Amino acid sequence: KIQPNSAAGYYYLAKLGEIKLNLKDEQMVKLVRFYYQQALKIAPDNTAVRLEYARFLVVSNKVDQAIKEIDQILKLEPSNLQARNFLAEIFLHKNNFKGAISAFEEAKKYEKDTIDTDIKIAIIQFQTGMIEDAEKKLKELVLKSPGNPKINYYLASILASNNQIDQSLQYINNIRSTDDLFVESRFLAVYFLKIEKRYTDSQNKI
Repeated sequence: KIQPNSAAGYYYLAKLGEIKLNLKDEQMVKLVRFYYQQALKIAPDNTAVRLEYARFLVVSNKVDQAIKEIDQILKLEPSNLQARNFLAEIFLHKNNFKGAISAFEEAKKYEKDTIDTDIKIAIIQFQTGMIEDAEKKLKELVLKSPGNPKINYYLASILASNNQIDQSLQYINNIRSTDDLFVESRFLAVYFLKIEKRYTDSQNKI
């Protein structure tokens, strides 16, 4: 049974309020925020509740305050990867790409396997014009994990964007040989094969 004036009780009320939440209802938003604050007043070291509060703050457009809450979590639990990854997502939401990369790099220090995080960093680099950095990172990753479909897919995408079709198809074929169900690669392969055919046809006409 949840005690009404306990941290768990206030957290329950906050989550209940979120289910019914209409962000245009300022009174309800304030009430949910109050419940979270009361829960954290009683249990300030409860990082799980604080992380949920940070998520609520982002939804209710209090992003800077959410970052402060995550900073508090990381003071209590530096290895909290959920908080670190959420911080990176917040920076992306704010179009602070350098901040996002930095947050992901910090998260890597506490990860046993950093491949997924490195892929995220490479994607950010690619999308923000740091194409050489993204290509270099993905080529390093593919040496570590040659059968990883995501690495091959994104590396193929980057090479295709630079009109390096032959190299791009090489990585697509890597995916086919290891994971034929990776849907993106199959669509991408069709697209690349069309490009290759067009390129071959154009060369034959010369």
